[in-house]
Amino acid sequence: MEASVLRKKLQLEIETADDELLKKINDLIAAFEYQKEQDCLMEEAEEDIKAGRVHTQNEMDTLIKSWKHE
Repeated sequence: MEASVLRKKLQLEIETADDELLKKINDLIAAFEYQKEQDCLMEEAEEDIKAGRVHTQNEMDTLIKSWKHE
């Protein structure tokens, strides 16, 4: 099904949908957007690892302790 046809079909369904269906559609969209955000964060993390932008747990513990003493 072409995107334009699907868009019109979904618009008609949404216009006549009850509250329960609208909430489910909204939840689905929110979950999709959240997953896209998580995927981007994972890509950034993988790039950091490949570039060597990482710290050991001990380094992080020391850094956090220094923040607490500021």
